[in-house]
Amino acid sequence: AEEAQRKRQEEMKRNREEDLQRRKETTAATNVRKVLAKVRAARPDTYDALRVQLEESIATNLEAMGSIASKVGQEAEEVLQAAQTRIDDLNEQRAQEDRERAEQEKQRKHEAENSVKFVEEAKSDAQTQLKKVQEAEELCKKLEDEADPTKLLERTEAAEKEVVSVLGEANEVKAAIHEKQRRMFTDGNSKIRRELSEVLGRLAAALRSLNGQLQGLKLHREKVARKAAAVEKMNEKKSVFAQFDLDKDGKLSKKEVEAYMKATINFDLPPAILDSIVQKLDPITYAKFRSLHQRLYIAKSELLAREARAAEAAKPMDLDEKADVLMKDANGDLDPLSKISAVSGAELVQSW
Repeated sequence: AEEAQRKRQEEMKRNREEDLQRRKETTAATNVRKVLAKVRAARPDTYDALRVQLEESIATNLEAMGSIASKVGQEAEEVLQAAQTRIDDLNEQRAQEDRERAEQEKQRKHEAENSVKFVEEAKSDAQTQLKKVQEAEELCKKLEDEADPTKLLERTEAAEKEVVSVLGEANEVKAAIHEKQRRMFTDGNSKIRRELSEVLGRLAAALRSLNGQLQGLKLHREKVARKAAAVEKMNEKKSVFAQFDLDKDGKLSKKEVEAYMKATINFDLPPAILDSIVQKLDPITYAKFRSLHQRLYIAKSELLAREARAAEAAKPMDLDEKADVLMKDANGDLDPLSKISAVSGAELVQSW
């Protein structure tokens, strides 16, 4: 019994010693692991000091850690390796950020050096375009000095072409300044932005004014074109009149009227009808040329209508045909005279 008691006491003592040893090991490992936690969160500026602290903690607690010293040492190696990798990545990231900041600073310095030059170039380009706009507007004003419709039309078309060209070039310059301003001065100097805004504002106002001139110029060109066409047509008629005014006395004789009649209406009017027309219009100057033309066509129309009416009357009709003629007359249908008159009227309009 005493032997058994002794063995139990020895076993209890051994257990207490082992428990005490485990506590020492755990405490020592905990001390080291606390430093490991700091190393895991280390920054580049604290990493070296924490590494030294870790080495000191391991040396101080190595013997106390006993059987788990190897395990804790392995943990320390892994933590140091991971921390070193993370610190290297942070250092590289910071270096990259420093390089980017240096590049940005270099770019800002470069933009600052070029900003004055750009503003002066923009002012010069805008001033050049303003001068061209002013010249185009002056060109439009000078059109009022031309009286000849044909020459005026030519000058108006040339002016319109020039205005369109100036507008196109000036708008391109304005857009280029806008784009360069946007790229160079996103957060730029407010004074520079204000100067550029003033330049662009003047150019935009000039372009609006010139656009208004262009619209007026188009309307003016259409009006001048109509007038030039009318003058050209009148000159053509004067040329025709002069062609048949063989003696160049400014009026057409009966013989000259006969020549015009044959050439124009391709028809020979009876002498009595032609004499009547010539007598009523005598003297037949250019002012009465249109009236002569109309009277010749009307006389032709009436003569053809009478001939058609006579031919229709000479044709024998039975009772049904006579009834049909009466019905057409009652319904207002065109008779041969009306048909011939309508055709001749169309010829009259187209030929003059």
